[in-house]
Amino acid sequence: MHHVCLHIGTILLLGFLFGPQVRAQAPKEEVETRIPIRAFPDAALTALADLRPETRRERFYTEQSGDHHSFEYKAKWQRHWLSIEFDDAGRLEDIEELEKLRRLPPDHRAALKAYFETHYTGYHLRRLQRQYSAPDSSVTTAEALRLFQAGEREALVLRYELEVEVKTPEGLAEYEYLFDPTGKLLSQRPIVRRSADHVLY
Repeated sequence: MHHVCLHIGTILLLGFLFGPQVRAQAPKEEVETRIPIRAFPDAALTALADLRPETRRERFYTEQSGDHHSFEYKAKWQRHWLSIEFDDAGRLEDIEELEKLRRLPPDHRAALKAYFETHYTGYHLRRLQRQYSAPDSSVTTAEALRLFQAGEREALVLRYELEVEVKTPEGLAEYEYLFDPTGKLLSQRPIVRRSADHVLY
């Protein structure tokens, strides 16, 4: 029997958002299931061939989020936890790298901190990830992974995904935010934690 891991965030729609307005997103519930390597898309495994020998503690998952299904490769690489997501055909969706705020470039760090200091009376950062994706469809999955592995990440699209507990007039709330490197808010979703939730890193 496969080990089933839940990473559930129930996303609620609100009539307003704190800070700049962004497009509302439909509620979602994510379920991650650990799978054997033989169930992972061959195209994704081929693209990962150069990276995998350099990783440790690798794991393979499927993720179901509403109508969206994907595959995730998770591993530790160069002291960082990675989560690399692929679609059903094995094409890259994004590469996420767990990071600490203090390790970001000073201007990126300042832009993110400025957003929270401007819009909230208090906040606590729970998790931050660098998120990389291909700039367009002309960059193949293998090429995007090669650029990431070689440190040529300026050729990829960089965003920051944060999970933050914030203090609002209504009390404490937890949100998932997506920013570009300038601190522009791209999306914001409230997170409701359940007792089964845990981060798979």
